Amino acid sequence: EEEARLLSELQESSAIKLQSIYRGVLGRKVGKELSLEAERLRLEEEARLLAEAERLAEAERLRLEEEARLLSELQESSAIKLQSIYRGVLGRKVGKELSLEAERLRLEEEAEKLQLEKESNLESNEENEFEEEK
Repeated sequence: EEEARLLSELQESSAIKLQSIYRGVLGRKVGKELSLEAERLRLEEEARLLAEAERLAEAERLRLEEEARLLSELQESSAIKLQSIYRGVLGRKVGKELSLEAERLRLEEEAEKLQLEKESNLESNEENEFEEEK
């Protein structure tokens, strides 16, 4: 009976040891699977974040391109407006100078006519006086 008891204890001890080893193997297998799943999830999240970062970078690139295009258009239209204003100012200045020059020439011509009339009147008066003296 002692022998049967020892055999039973040995069997029980062996069964416990086998169960322990199996649970260890199973635990390591499950742990490895969990670790692999966690790594897969981490890589998926990293890929998702990378794709989102690329999308945001592309959106920013497009925004900056549009901003540069609008700035260029604004600079061009501003330059055209400034040129237009300058040409207007310059045109009015030249127009005024030409108008003043035309007025000066007209006055000179009028003065010459008056001078000729005056000289003609003087000659007429002198002739009249000369005739009267005769």
